Amino acid sequence: MTANRGRSQSGSRVLAAAGAALLLAGCGDVSPGAAATIDGEAISVDEVDEYARAVCAAETTGAELAQQPHTPTSTSTQRESVLTILINAELAELAVDEFDLQVPPSAAATPDSAATAQLFEAMAAEDAGTAASYQEYDATLRRLVAVAIAIGAEQTGGQKSEQVLASAGGAWLASYAEDHDVQVDPRFGDFTSGRVVGGSGSLSVASGGESGGGSEANLADLPASQICR
Repeated sequence: MTANRGRSQSGSRVLAAAGAALLLAGCGDVSPGAAATIDGEAISVDEVDEYARAVCAAETTGAELAQQPHTPTSTSTQRESVLTILINAELAELAVDEFDLQVPPSAAATPDSAATAQLFEAMAAEDAGTAASYQEYDATLRRLVAVAIAIGAEQTGGQKSEQVLASAGGAWLASYAEDHDVQVDPRFGDFTSGRVVGGSGSLSVASGGESGGGSEANLADLPASQICR
């Protein structure tokens, strides 16, 4: 990896912050059933929907376990977030292969904590399939953050916190995307500066009658089926 491209977890808190930093190019025709393609590799609408439902379940279950209120979110916003992670995860693996990055499996391992185990167990008791989907998505996110940290270390010299390194790696990946053919179904939005933003509207064909847009300002106007509570 060239350090001069010029484009520029030690726990769940770091992972969440790093993941948010990665949610910081292009839009065009995609294959039928695909939410996005990266150099021709498709991310299916079904995969995005499956993970978005799993994330919603994890958020609501986590809030219940913590005895905290859960802030409602539109499911279209969750789809945008999930698709952002999946696109960046694919780009991260391309970078790993291209630049022979060394990312030890332990760097992306799910922490062996009571809270994590309790969440997975509670989700599995409710719906084993959804719990399995969430664990897959969680592993994808952790792998992405681990790769971003490795990239950030290459870019900065490594003498930074993991959160700073992940942010630097995320910025690099956003630039790296410009060298690749990233196409997003416009109903999900555009992939800009490393994230999917602002769907054009009707996701009804791809996602069972759900409108897009993702605006939390209109949350009160959405039917219950389009809100993660």
